Amino acid sequence: SSRMPLMMERTRVGPLLFLLACCTLLCGATPLPSTVSVGTITAVEACGTCISFLEVNQPNLLTKIAAINDTSPTATCDHLCTGFNTTEDNNECLKLCVNAGFTNFWQLFEQEGMDPMYACQRLNVCEVVMNPAATTSSLTCIPATGAPGDTFRFIAQFDVANFTGIGQMGYALYGPNGLMGVHLDNTEGYTPGKHGVTFERATYANSTYPKGNYVVYFTLCAGQCGARHPNAETLCDGETGFVLS
Repeated sequence: SSRMPLMMERTRVGPLLFLLACCTLLCGATPLPSTVSVGTITAVEACGTCISFLEVNQPNLLTKIAAINDTSPTATCDHLCTGFNTTEDNNECLKLCVNAGFTNFWQLFEQEGMDPMYACQRLNVCEVVMNPAATTSSLTCIPATGAPGDTFRFIAQFDVANFTGIGQMGYALYGPNGLMGVHLDNTEGYTPGKHGVTFERATYANSTYPKGNYVVYFTLCAGQCGARHPNAETLCDGETGFVLS
């Protein structure tokens, strides 16, 4: 499978599917310039580790950078990369910082809209793929009609023309009262050819899932969905749905 183990479940995040739901945090930022990457790490296997580290630790890292800049103008990577929750996180921070250079490293994270995927690309840990391309071929929901309490499967099939690179894939669920949640998986990238993925969504026999029409909006993104930087875009999307009766 091209999906990374890390999953994120988000609920009640705003009106409209991914690009708007994800824009809640991202679209207020000024678009980043297309600048030359920093650092020298090129090991493909390090990409997922870098993303996972920053998804958990980036807020703490920003706090550390601000504190060091205010109090320790001669600080180094050794000063910055201590005090994380695990030794592995301390080591990952130190590896990324040393390879990029201390000044390059902290300045990168002071830019607005610097999400983990883009940061790892800028650090040359994750590959920047040129011209990723994919199209949705079919979207199906099984069953198409059910009762509150049933579990539904959303099946998406898509054709990849050019390797997609790291990104996100998932769905937004809309019910009779609006957006009910967004589910996103990180992906390592899909190679050219035909691919299919299946998601499951349980419903409950209570007021959370009233009877009516439900729309499922699928999307596959290069980079983080909703991000505003040169390496992020929606590659393919589409709708399916079900009825609770």
